[in-house]
Amino acid sequence: FSQVFSTMVFSFSQRKALSIIPHITGALSVIGSLSILYDILKDRSRKLHRPYYRILLGMSFFDVFASASLGMSTWPIPKGTEGVYGAMGTTRTCTAQGFFAQLILVSPFYNLMLAWYYLLLGKNKPLSEEAIASKYEKYMHAFAMIPVLFAVMGLPLTLYNNADCECSACSDGVLFLPFFFQLGSPQVTSQPDHSRFKFHFLYHQPSMVLDCSISSHMQK
Repeated sequence: FSQVFSTMVFSFSQRKALSIIPHITGALSVIGSLSILYDILKDRSRKLHRPYYRILLGMSFFDVFASASLGMSTWPIPKGTEGVYGAMGTTRTCTAQGFFAQLILVSPFYNLMLAWYYLLLGKNKPLSEEAIASKYEKYMHAFAMIPVLFAVMGLPLTLYNNADCECSACSDGVLFLPFFFQLGSPQVTSQPDHSRFKFHFLYHQPSMVLDCSISSHMQK
């Protein structure tokens, strides 16, 4: 990914802007997610009895960590990295940012669960919130945790490295799920295509979830 979208092609002022802007957008996202958490928890005796608010709580909780991580922008990248403005971290801070940034994928999964929640609540033979909570909610939360599993898998495989604008899933080593590298390519080389891997690892999951969410909303 960093080989495809390298900041080295940008001027110093452009690299500086790419480093600074996420600090602002990340902070706004954190504030928004914290506001949702506060709104739910301040009236938790009433709201947390409903599956809707519990799903929203889980989505906002993970979004705080992911937004804060992405809001760090280039800070966690190892200090002295060539072509990166504002890098002042270490290998460990880079790994930490990459891991928590990966949790951003929990949000679209929880959004899909909200779509299914409304589908169960009002389509054909509607279910009560109590029925949804007892029969389906635990599976909804389990499904939404799939990106967390992938994020954890990236730690022992040292996938989280400098991706120029932040630390993310990219590596010069052998990556897991090797069949991803074969998609669209007739031959498998000893050097995997990390940009293709990152596309499937980071973007295929939410795009699949988005398709399912749209489909669910259309059926409501």
